[in-house]
Amino acid sequence: MDEMKNKQINKNKLCKDIKSDSFKRISDKKITWFVLFFLLILFVIILFLPQERMFGYDIINSIGADDKLNDIPLTHAEYIEMSNENNEVKIYKAGIYVISGKCDDGYIYVEAKKAIVKIVLDNLELKSSSSGCIIIDDSKKTFINCKEGTTSYLTDSSESYIYTNEKQEYYTANGCIYSRDDLTINGKGSLVINGNYQDGIVCNDDFIIYNSHVSILANNHGINVNDSFTTDQAKLDIVSGGDGIHSINNDVSYSNYTSIFGGQIDIISGGDGIDSSGVMGIENGYINIISGETDKKPTSYKGISSMSNVIINNSSLMISTTDKGIKADQDIVISGGNIIIDATTCLKADNIVEINNGDVTLNSFSDGINSTNKVNINGGTIVLSVLDDGVHADKQIQINGGFIEIIKSTEGLESPEIEINGGELRSTSSDDGININCVPHDMMGGFGNINMNQVLSGKLVVNDGYLWVNSYGDGIDSNDEVIINGGTVIICGPVNDSNGALDFDTSCEINGGLIIICGTNGMATPPSKTKSNVIQIGFEYQINQGDTILITDEDDNVIFGFTNIKSYENIIISSNELIKNSTYKIYTGAKVETQAIDGYFKECNVLDLGTLYQTLTLKDSITRVGVTSEMDPGNMPGPGNMPRPGGFN
Repeated sequence: MDEMKNKQINKNKLCKDIKSDSFKRISDKKITWFVLFFLLILFVIILFLPQERMFGYDIINSIGADDKLNDIPLTHAEYIEMSNENNEVKIYKAGIYVISGKCDDGYIYVEAKKAIVKIVLDNLELKSSSSGCIIIDDSKKTFINCKEGTTSYLTDSSESYIYTNEKQEYYTANGCIYSRDDLTINGKGSLVINGNYQDGIVCNDDFIIYNSHVSILANNHGINVNDSFTTDQAKLDIVSGGDGIHSINNDVSYSNYTSIFGGQIDIISGGDGIDSSGVMGIENGYINIISGETDKKPTSYKGISSMSNVIINNSSLMISTTDKGIKADQDIVISGGNIIIDATTCLKADNIVEINNGDVTLNSFSDGINSTNKVNINGGTIVLSVLDDGVHADKQIQINGGFIEIIKSTEGLESPEIEINGGELRSTSSDDGININCVPHDMMGGFGNINMNQVLSGKLVVNDGYLWVNSYGDGIDSNDEVIINGGTVIICGPVNDSNGALDFDTSCEINGGLIIICGTNGMATPPSKTKSNVIQIGFEYQINQGDTILITDEDDNVIFGFTNIKSYENIIISSNELIKNSTYKIYTGAKVETQAIDGYFKECNVLDLGTLYQTLTLKDSITRVGVTSEMDPGNMPGPGNMPRPGGFN
């Protein structure tokens, strides 16, 4: 009995061990499958996620050591001299081929079955009456080396030409140089290309130009690349009927890029200057583009265009175009350099425009900077002269640093939300200086598409920085809130009663900083809420341009002085120099010796105090004297609050 019991116990233990082992093997298998599945997902992400998303704003450089060989070793090279008799060069295997001579009708053909071919051009003069000059049908990669101290000339036919390779594949080679595989042009020599039929250079895969001087005259595109295009220390001179550089891949699953490192590129194009379907990166380069210059096509073409990001680091760009200067379907990021653009809209991004550093000069027939989403300015010197908005964003403008001068505009800044945390802004505008429009830009054509019952919110927030606004419409116009927490705000507002120097619909809150707001009595409205002491003075007579007013203490010590660039009747002042329950005197027509900053000063040598206008004691946070509007804070709609043609004030 005991023996049977022991057998049963052992049997149960064995079953338990088998179950445990089976469970363990099943668990291990599950873990293995989970790990494999995770690695597969990671591989797919790395493979298919666009490179700009993987690498942030880095500019991709794919140039290898062989691409940088200026002088190819010629120990085992084959030398070929072309002529009218020896007019066809066909390359079927790997090797180094030094080609020179003069030929009035010939071509070079490469079909090397995935081999690496190196062609050295040594003062070659090659023309073709029936084809392209260099046709690369099949190779792993082809190098065209421009021998130092030489200049080679290639001129193709003005007629279309169709090739048939050994695989009986038919295709049209539409470039003076045409490659179906990877291509690199390098060397310190020069190459002159005349693309009479269509394009100067066509490459269906990756194309690199390193350190060479390439001049292209093309009927259509100067350079036409299907995959990615990189130049490094190259000099390119391109005159084209189409795009100067056309780097477009229509396969949405492939993320190509266009990268320019150093060197100089001069483009005169009938189409876009540079057009890329992937990330467009420029670093330490010099680029001069004149686009839309042709009588054969419509003239609405861009300087630089990307279906992704445009990244500019420490580069010099001069762009003159009949359309947008730089257009990005995603972001434009500028970090250093010197950029000058003359265009209809200078910088246009469908996501973010970000300026971190550099000198940027924008001359525009429309907006200087325009984003469908946000504009971030963190540094640099930006000078704008425009016919519409200096800076426009459909969602937000944020200024954290830098110097921004808007010499001419209809409206200086326009966005539903503007936040200023630092830097200096100087804006001159024929309409509003700063406009919080609370309306998406695609609705800016009028009231037809807008639900008037929709609640729209927006605000201007000034935390720090320096703002000087010279406006002939509203100085600050917010269809919602204004909040000033610090910094310096000087508004030289309108000279007519149909606009207000400070115009807000919901509330205006002043919590700190130096605030000077000048305008007329007609629409003069003080802030609705303040933690600082505010004085609003409405004069019975006009203070003329150049006249000085003073605020002194009871002993005539100057606390505040101001000389405006325009005539005004009303001034709002907030300063930490103003102390509650203190008594002050207001003088007009004073004569002083001082070093004023935009008309403001507090230290001066008083020659004549002028005329005592009024004495007041600050008993409330907002003290109003003289002629003041009876309007409640938050102006009622009037001529200055109505939509301007093509948009909202």
